[in-house]
Amino acid sequence: MQRELKQFSFTDLTVPASPNWFLACPPQSGLAACKMEAPVYPMPMTELQARFFEVASAEARVALIADQSVHNRYRFTQKSRLFKFVDEITVEFVELTADTSSLYLLGRSRVGWWDMGVNARRVRRWLRKLGRR
Repeated sequence: MQRELKQFSFTDLTVPASPNWFLACPPQSGLAACKMEAPVYPMPMTELQARFFEVASAEARVALIADQSVHNRYRFTQKSRLFKFVDEITVEFVELTADTSSLYLLGRSRVGWWDMGVNARRVRRWLRKLGRR
């Protein structure tokens, strides 16, 4: 079931003290919580968004659960194969110019203190896949 994403902003993001999350941000976002800089993609934001949805839908056990499409924000879940732990992946697409775009991409566990690096690996993998043609 998809619902509207509650009011949310990456600029006001409060991250937990636990290490079970990973955030990639557009260049020059200035957010202290960013753990890596997201690439600048040589494509309009609408194309990046379409490609992101292709990448996410190609992953196992991923579901779109909420959106705030007016702000280009979406939230997905992905369940782990064995224990069915649920991680949330929140994305916001950012237009840099008419022909370039980037994104915020946050992966975080719903439960537990440590995620054994799962969210960092997922964020990095999805960003790599977006860069492929």
